Amino acid sequence: MPLDPKVESSLFETIYESFQESASKLGAIYTPQWNVRNEIAKTLLTISTAVLVISISLSSRITAHRWILDICWSAFLLAIFFSVATLWLSLGLFSLPAFMVAVRTDLRKAVKDFDLEKLEEASGAIVNRLVINYLNKMEKLDRWALKTIEASLLLFVIGLFFTAIIGWTQ
Repeated sequence: MPLDPKVESSLFETIYESFQESASKLGAIYTPQWNVRNEIAKTLLTISTAVLVISISLSSRITAHRWILDICWSAFLLAIFFSVATLWLSLGLFSLPAFMVAVRTDLRKAVKDFDLEKLEEASGAIVNRLVINYLNKMEKLDRWALKTIEASLLLFVIGLFFTAIIGWTQ
């Protein structure tokens, strides 16, 4: 049996407010971690680029062991690539407000087929389903962003190691 439009609208607003509250709590929990990761990626990007530019500028003075210089440049280029990838993946993690707007359509559809006799269970199930769908997407992006920042950090350290070797051998 279809719901009365006033009841449907009131129910929609109540569930949407509950969803917004859940999403805000999730954002408050994860945002500091994402911000730190982004700052690390920006720092690695800046330093890797600077070291790469300086080493290219001074490459004419390096006569022996040019292959070490190639490894160094490759490591820094890959560190730059993975830092940019981390920042790109992090954009998806900060899309919670846009997701909340997009979910309104799904929420309206779910409210139309609502069972008033099981109000508490049904409303909780709707919010949980929508939040879990977003959490699964967010978890996947978060995992990839973590992998890319780890790769960037490792490649940066490798680049620094080989830069030190070049300096030591010259």
